[in-house]
Amino acid sequence: MANCLITVLVPVYKVEDYLDRCVQSIVDQTYKNLEIILIDDGSPDNCPQMCDKWAVKDDRILVIHRMNGGLSAARNEGIRSAHGEYMLLVDSDDYLEPDACERLVDYANGVDVVVGEATIVENGKPWDRVHTNLQENHIYSGAEYSIAAIKKDEWFAAACYNMYRVDFIRNKELYFLEGVLHEDIDYLPRLFLAAEKVKYMHFKFYNYIIRGDSITGHLSKKNFDDLMLIYHRWFLLNETITDKKLKRAYCGALSKFFMATCREHKISEAVYPKGLSAEYLIKHAKNPKEWIKAFVFSLNRKLYMKL
Repeated sequence: MANCLITVLVPVYKVEDYLDRCVQSIVDQTYKNLEIILIDDGSPDNCPQMCDKWAVKDDRILVIHRMNGGLSAARNEGIRSAHGEYMLLVDSDDYLEPDACERLVDYANGVDVVVGEATIVENGKPWDRVHTNLQENHIYSGAEYSIAAIKKDEWFAAACYNMYRVDFIRNKELYFLEGVLHEDIDYLPRLFLAAEKVKYMHFKFYNYIIRGDSITGHLSKKNFDDLMLIYHRWFLLNETITDKKLKRAYCGALSKFFMATCREHKISEAVYPKGLSAEYLIKHAKNPKEWIKAFVFSLNRKLYMKL
């Protein structure tokens, strides 16, 4: 994979305080054969001008100015515009390690997805998001990877943690669901159900910043409605899986993700996405520990949240 072109897609919206750090981390990559696409999603602050200034500084940078349509729409436009063999998705308030692209390319070798790792920074404190039971340089099928990661509760939704082969994404029509929040949760099961070749890289190449003002951190009515829609879509996807072992893993992950979402957003009312129920969560719990959680959750969510 020596010297293949990597496209780095950066949707930009209201991130004046973070944008320069993000773009600088991409421009300074030790791997130089990059196409950097900054997608200005109709940002109302100085971000459009900042993007244009970066394009003047570095001829690898292309700026797309568009009307505001949300993160998914911006990413999708970037996917359609990419010329690279592989692509990275970078949120504009995050940043890359200096040798991220160089090390990712070394692992690619024609696979559909290279799964990496991240450092999460929350309230100024870093912690690691890593995999503990995967083998480097082993080519997994999407099913094998999913089953292994789900077993260890290390099937991470953030789309930024991976590098993707562009033709794979386009041929499988793996675009992001537009008009919703939490689009990465919707993307995760579809992505790995479609992937044929997945490699894992044991390296925290991505720095993920959790901001207190993030729109997904507050449970508005839209936030709630979008979560219910996404989990219903996941339920319908699971119904199409014929491999029993994979379906069991996907159903177990859906159950765990939904309960974790209710805990995170303090959804204590007995509401479920269409297709899910207390019985579904209990039936599809992936191990005895999760069965106990599902049982308590179904009886009293407030009690579950205290566990």
